[in-house]
Amino acid sequence: MTDVLTVGALGSVLLARWKLLVAFVLLGVAAGVSYGIFAPASYTSKAVLFVIAAPADKEAFYPAAQFAEKRAATYPALLSAPQVIERTRAALNLDLPAPMLIPMLTATNPTASSLIEVTATASTPKLAQDLAGTAARYLADYAVTLEDNGTKVGAVSIEMAVPAREPTSPSSPSPMVLGALGGLAGGAIGVVTALVANAMRRRNPRDGAGQPKDGADQQAPGVAGPAGPSAQSAADGAEPPFGRSLETPVADRAELRERKRKRRLGRRLVDSIRVEGGRPDIPVLASGPTDTESWPNDPPARVEERATALPKGSSQVQTPPSAPDR
Repeated sequence: MTDVLTVGALGSVLLARWKLLVAFVLLGVAAGVSYGIFAPASYTSKAVLFVIAAPADKEAFYPAAQFAEKRAATYPALLSAPQVIERTRAALNLDLPAPMLIPMLTATNPTASSLIEVTATASTPKLAQDLAGTAARYLADYAVTLEDNGTKVGAVSIEMAVPAREPTSPSSPSPMVLGALGGLAGGAIGVVTALVANAMRRRNPRDGAGQPKDGADQQAPGVAGPAGPSAQSAADGAEPPFGRSLETPVADRAELRERKRKRRLGRRLVDSIRVEGGRPDIPVLASGPTDTESWPNDPPARVEERATALPKGSSQVQTPPSAPDR
């Protein structure tokens, strides 16, 4: 039978292991805050460009505005052009190669607008401001050069709408945000660990393979007697209690079959003997021991051996003498 993990069962598992869950959450929060404090800080600055299209006549202002919006959507891709990157490196005297400078710059065009936002991220506030302003200026120059076809008809101009400013605080990493993310990650790891520990405990309900726990009822081989609930359920072929499906090892199944065989043999022997004076009158060979103190302690296997060794129809048997009257 396959167990289904319900919300109530999940709550019970987490409640039983709440200390483990809290420990993982605290570890995640501590790791996130520590990283946010000791990791190198980065600063972000942004400059905004405005695209303007000159109308052909006084009644073409609206078509010119639509044309400016459409052209502005194509300009962010020009930021990584060599004409922009190399001029920016030369203007700021940067030792960074172009492949390392390009990821530090981004350009976006807000939806349905004639604006272009150029953002720069650097390790210092001053470098972030200089990168954003310089890259935005060279982007505007390169875009206007491409739009100018020599006729000046429908020409596009780009102006600096918002200059870049020096940031006053780092943009990343944030200890608070990283601490919250670390707590969530730690909580998830704690839940998974609690579920795995609970599954392992349910798979190994006994101490040792095939050995009952200390203090449990143990039954000697060959002697019929009461068995524990788990052994009795397995012997009778019934499902264990609480609907749990516990697979019995191969060695245990062989031992159970042997016990069942010996119990059946013991019942047949008990049914075939005669009880007189409170003692079973078990036939004993004449050549065998006659001590009244030894035969009651013989196991059923020994009794079966003596009984089968007697020739069929033989009368050379003697019954154990009765105890003398006191």
